[in-house]
Amino acid sequence: MRTKSYSRIIFVILLGIASVAAALCLFCSCTFSGGKEGMGDGHIILNCSFDYLTAGESRRYYAKQSPSSADYVLVWESSDESVATVDKDGNVSALAGGKTRIRVRAEGKPYRAEMELTVADVAVGAEEGKQALQSAVDNVKNNGVVLITGGYFDGIEVDKRLTIKGAGDAAVAGITVEDDAQLFINSLSVYATPGSEANACVKVGKNASFTAVGCTFFYDDPTAQTTSDVAVSAPADASEIYCRACSFNGYSECVAIGATDGYIYIVNNDFSDAETAVCVDLRRSDVGEDGRATGKVADNVYIDCSECVKLLFNALSYTGTLEIPDSEVSVPH
Repeated sequence: MRTKSYSRIIFVILLGIASVAAALCLFCSCTFSGGKEGMGDGHIILNCSFDYLTAGESRRYYAKQSPSSADYVLVWESSDESVATVDKDGNVSALAGGKTRIRVRAEGKPYRAEMELTVADVAVGAEEGKQALQSAVDNVKNNGVVLITGGYFDGIEVDKRLTIKGAGDAAVAGITVEDDAQLFINSLSVYATPGSEANACVKVGKNASFTAVGCTFFYDDPTAQTTSDVAVSAPADASEIYCRACSFNGYSECVAIGATDGYIYIVNNDFSDAETAVCVDLRRSDVGEDGRATGKVADNVYIDCSECVKLLFNALSYTGTLEIPDSEVSVPH
């Protein structure tokens, strides 16, 4: 089967992409920032590169100057002062849910460093009960941030724009992203159990957007003898599916996506357990007289994995690697 006849579909499957080097930071733990700019023999290093706070919290960050004899005048800044402010000594006050960058620079010198700070509107811990997460999701504002500091929680439904950050052993028993909603999850475990609806970790609705970075999706079967069908399931017309640096365990099919005009980016994930890593169903109901689907079908798709990718066309199926010249490849940033 010649794949170039589907000129509106741009698929790339690259083998041997280097694994993600940057480790995700856990709650209240900092890693040293290596950021420095400019020429010369000096630089500044922050004691954190990533951190999380909850609205109302404060924390002090420190900048190491080099050479050790340097006595730079340091200027601290927050890229979004509606999320967090910082004073002249590096004391940060978290104000509202969102993301900001805390920056420090040497006055009159080309030396600077910065860190990313996520401020949660609310933090949820295991001691608050398995249903506490849904309550937090329901009550947080649109575009809000929920931080899970650990524990197992019941499945949740998301009907707004929301970010959920996990830390420690945080795990959720399934997520439903409702029609038109947008969900970003980071450093979170999501699982399904036998008997749960469709045994899927995540179900994505129409016109919905789902992004997962550094997450684990697993099927929790006490018998350890069976696998489930699909981990992340998205029907036709999902707006965006983005999975990076995630691992999938106990699923015969990791990501199943219907025909969409949206954006699909699946890269640097661990699919080692799966029979099929990604299945993209390109079958459409709007088929022309020639038997081919009409209209645009996913022209912004980037898939990188070493396992099987399955494509389903109208009355046809294809399994394997699509060979498309580099000149036809569109890689999103």
